[in-house]
Amino acid sequence: MPKKKTKKPSMYVTPSLGLFYLNIEYATDESEIIGPFRTLAEAEEERSRQTKLRKAK
Repeated sequence: MPKKKTKKPSMYVTPSLGLFYLNIEYATDESEIIGPFRTLAEAEEERSRQTKLRKAK
């Protein structure tokens, strides 16, 4: 049986009421919200950390 290729999750930062959240959407109907972060820089750092974690899997 051939291996199924999994699509990379899309990650983006969303501002809401002065705070920032990291949204991670998978190819399936699953999604994750990580946060809140006080600054955009903190949210971007978490985004790069999550990207590295997913590459290690």
